[in-house]
Amino acid sequence: MHLAYPSAIEQYEGLKHSDDVTDALHLANVLRLGILLECYIYPEEERSARNLLRKHLQPVYQRTA
Repeated sequence: MHLAYPSAIEQYEGLKHSDDVTDALHLANVLRLGILLECYIYPEEERSARNLLRKHLQPVYQRTA
């Protein structure tokens, strides 16, 4: 099973319509070509450390924006 990163996948521009079948075929082709960008789900043990780091870096990002 693969967890695709939806905002990084560009939809094929030549599609006339979009439904589950055409979307599945498009994702299968992207996976077959090896260019499917996938997400990673952190294990529960590591989520708290990741969230703490995000909160710690948030003022840094705001200051530099």
